[in-house]
Amino acid sequence: LLYRKLASTITPEPEVQSHRELESSGINAEYGDSSLVAALARKILGPDAELHTFTIGLENAPDFAFARDVAKHIGSIHHEFTYTLQEGLDVIPQVIKMVETSNATTIRSSTPQYLLGKKIRSWLQRDPYRHRTDTGRTPDGHRTDTGRTPD
Repeated sequence: LLYRKLASTITPEPEVQSHRELESSGINAEYGDSSLVAALARKILGPDAELHTFTIGLENAPDFAFARDVAKHIGSIHHEFTYTLQEGLDVIPQVIKMVETSNATTIRSSTPQYLLGKKIRSWLQRDPYRHRTDTGRTPDGHRTDTGRTPD
């Protein structure tokens, strides 16, 4: 019943127009809303489709365990990336430019998302045969974060 209510009220991002685009994208599965997006993606794609999930955090961050649990539950191919505090501090000017605000809360949540986008892009470029997303987006449940992927 809960799934039906959620599925009937939540619609995919406008940029995700087809199963093919959703299948060729990845899902950031570290927070509750992105876990919901990942679970819905699995439901839409079916159990046999290749679905990648990603998470990022500082070394030994507790979010990794939660993301692994979600990935295991939905049967995704899960990828974890870490970053250092200095890496986070170094990209703050680019994050402010990208999200077009200097609001501390927004910057604090957007910085790992920005770094994750860069890490996913690098990961995709290392494998020339890897299925690439046509949209350049990684649905993650955060409307502002799915708008752009860093170069």
